[in-house]
Amino acid sequence: MSIIKKSAALVGLGCDKNRVDGEKILGSLYEHGYTIYDSHEIFKNSSRQKIDLLVINTCAFIGAARDEAIQAITEAVDFKRLGKIKLIAVSGCFGIALNEYCPAELKKEIDFFIGAGDIGQAYEIVEGIKKNQFRPPADSLKNTPRLLLGNPHYAFLKVAEGCDRRCSFCTIPSLRGKYVSRSIKSILDETKILLSKGIKEIIIVSQDTSSFGKDRGKRLSDLIDALDKLRNNSSKFWVRLHYLYPSKVTNELIEAIAGSDCVVPYFDIPIQHAHPDVLRLMRRPSNHIELQKLFERIRARFREVSLRTTIITGHPGENKKQFDFLLSFLESVQFDRLGVIPYSPEPGTFSATLSASNKADERAKKVMELQREISKKRLEMRIGKKYSILMDSEKFGRTEFESPEIDGVVEVEGKRGNFVSAVIESVTEHDMKASIV
Repeated sequence: MSIIKKSAALVGLGCDKNRVDGEKILGSLYEHGYTIYDSHEIFKNSSRQKIDLLVINTCAFIGAARDEAIQAITEAVDFKRLGKIKLIAVSGCFGIALNEYCPAELKKEIDFFIGAGDIGQAYEIVEGIKKNQFRPPADSLKNTPRLLLGNPHYAFLKVAEGCDRRCSFCTIPSLRGKYVSRSIKSILDETKILLSKGIKEIIIVSQDTSSFGKDRGKRLSDLIDALDKLRNNSSKFWVRLHYLYPSKVTNELIEAIAGSDCVVPYFDIPIQHAHPDVLRLMRRPSNHIELQKLFERIRARFREVSLRTTIITGHPGENKKQFDFLLSFLESVQFDRLGVIPYSPEPGTFSATLSASNKADERAKKVMELQREISKKRLEMRIGKKYSILMDSEKFGRTEFESPEIDGVVEVEGKRGNFVSAVIESVTEHDMKASIV
């Protein structure tokens, strides 16, 4: 008797950490014989493809993310009623808040909820072999099968789960629990698996990467040292660090990155704001002078380095004077790359109890207007210089100073997944054009 093979697809929402969780859910299903389809193909009106299971891996960090989750669930329910989807499973942070935010008529159509700590057992849950155990989110750190999504030569690697910070605007600690680091051995084991699959760039992620190892008597510099030793026995690959907390970027960490053979000189340090009063309301380090000195120390240590940050505009307490102060700070530091998030009040947070400005979107646009000028000025400094470029496609790649999917690209020809050497010829506000040498 032939076995009927089941099929599934994933709708992945939210951040790169969420992507890792989604890949583990697919890995669990794939290991047990599921055929995996691209969800974009399923949702095409012209597609006749039917699937047994659709997993919606959600985010609930801000209101817009919750709206996106509800929209995805609504669309999935519509296709379920048309017979194109048999079962719907919801995972991720929004799943925890289903009772509060999801309309009853949608919720009743959801067949399974996969908890943050249960993603490695997604197959057992959707097959009814095991019930959702609601394990701690840190259980998601276990080395379980992953089915990588997106470009085949870079991957995100989650090194910790949870957060012990108490930023006044953020719900992450309540959603993901206390900070828990992986062992260095487990990280190296996963790194070896990724490299064996042809991965050329590994992006280290967590809610607070600079605090890595604090619960194990280790430091992020210890992980860098271990990755360097692995690099000595492997072909060329890049390691990129995301989500460094400002006060944890010590001289020791700067030196560890400067001396590394595989960690690229790229510092992703979200500061959220610069005015001391706003930072205090955010419950963030409030000494803007120390922040400025930190970025000066980083730039002084490297021949060339990329500084990236994230800003929140319109947080309660931010008046015009404080916003102008922020703009002046950004003008002074000259970040290479920058992302901005208009403030969104999150229920249950201290910030949500305060009166917020209605100018968050307007101010976010002004920040990006300034950043476009700064970015082009910074990129113009690269014209005429030669760089090693990792090709994301046959026509576009990135230097070590650009992170995938959030930063600009280099227009140049080469084989996808290969490193090529090229000289920058021209730039725009975010991107570059180069020629092979």
